[in-house]
Amino acid sequence: QLVTPTKIITTNTVKASNPVGIEFFGSNGGTVNITSSNANSNVLLNGSINNKEGSTSINVQNNILQQNDGALITTKTLQLTAGNDIGSSAEAVRTIASEKLSASAANGNVNVAQILGNLSLGNVTADHGTVTLSADGNITNAPGASTVRGKRVELTSTNGTLGGDENSPLIVETGFADLTNATNADKVKYGLKASAMGNINIENRKWTGGGNAEGNLLIDAVTSTAGD
Repeated sequence: QLVTPTKIITTNTVKASNPVGIEFFGSNGGTVNITSSNANSNVLLNGSINNKEGSTSINVQNNILQQNDGALITTKTLQLTAGNDIGSSAEAVRTIASEKLSASAANGNVNVAQILGNLSLGNVTADHGTVTLSADGNITNAPGASTVRGKRVELTSTNGTLGGDENSPLIVETGFADLTNATNADKVKYGLKASAMGNINIENRKWTGGGNAEGNLLIDAVTSTAGD
């Protein structure tokens, strides 16, 4: 039997201008979670944490401390939790939190500086200390649960406002004590200090745990350089 080999060649063409579908798998935003359960542990911020489209949390039993001006946390949502201090009066924790900042210093102070843009706040608390927040832009409450609470609250907006319009004040809860015969050292532990380029709209609510069941407000200084 004679077998004759056969080869068939088929040519197909596709226009190079046709659209090409590309699909990526996975999440658009990452998660950074730093936790230390040692009672004497600190988290020392010495460089950048870059998680622009994700959520970042730092949870430590002792302190979260800024080591230099180059350390920066860039993220969408940021949760800082410390048994003692978050930042210090000399070196605030530097952030660019595009959506929301929440922070809790159980037995210390909160010092956070938003170096670019607006600062939208979740719950930020220092029940035994001072909350110090600064931002390049506006400082406002985030949608949902949002309270800024401390024996003393200090707020600075370099180029924006504190609070929103007349129907959207920035909600704070400050401590209260009879300071009639108090020393200057005791006086600076309580009340509100606020400064903004634009308008300032703040509402102080009662805080039973801070000795302020009546919602009284001790004012250090409130200054708007170009607003109301």
